[in-house]
Amino acid sequence: MGSLIDPGGRFNIGDINPSQFPSFSALYLAGDKDTALQELLSQKIASGQESRALDLALANPTSIASISLSGSLDSVINLRRPESLLSFVNLLKDFSIPDYIKMAAKKIGLSDPELVQTVPKLMDALLNPNWREWPMQFDVPASSQIFGQLVADADIEGILYTSKFTGKDCLAVFPQNFESSSFIQLDDEAPVGIKTRRLDAKVWDEFRRGSK
Repeated sequence: MGSLIDPGGRFNIGDINPSQFPSFSALYLAGDKDTALQELLSQKIASGQESRALDLALANPTSIASISLSGSLDSVINLRRPESLLSFVNLLKDFSIPDYIKMAAKKIGLSDPELVQTVPKLMDALLNPNWREWPMQFDVPASSQIFGQLVADADIEGILYTSKFTGKDCLAVFPQNFESSSFIQLDDEAPVGIKTRRLDAKVWDEFRRGSK
């Protein structure tokens, strides 16, 4: 559930450094099969090159299933309307970056870190195709993962965003925040071994209790 394996997902933190960055779950959905595959492999895939992309990602095609889902959420951050993030950017733009962080970046060969001071800059950070670089190389969350943590901590149920690979809709869902009327369910037959067809607040609570 939610790519808890290091490094996590675009909007959730995996087990990269649990003592400093607690992990939390998210369920990732895409508008179509092609978008789901490209988001999963984090690479642009030309038509007819699916097998080659899977080989490069060391992924087994027989281990990937495409499933139709439907559901209802009560609260979602809509990144397709970036103007709604202006108030959030206004909270960030006057921050300052400490000198020791700039020096640390220089020592490891990175360019000077910069603040997000405009909505386009924030969108670039949140939808960066190479978001895995920071958690995988430096064991710290990517900007989009920190944003996802803020959204999840605010008890919002999901983040709707556009795939940088296909331009189609994607949705990151935080089931731990489900209200009583929220749910995600399978539309078709479940793959072998899958017993739960519907995820809602009650099912999530049972899942959470059973995982302790």
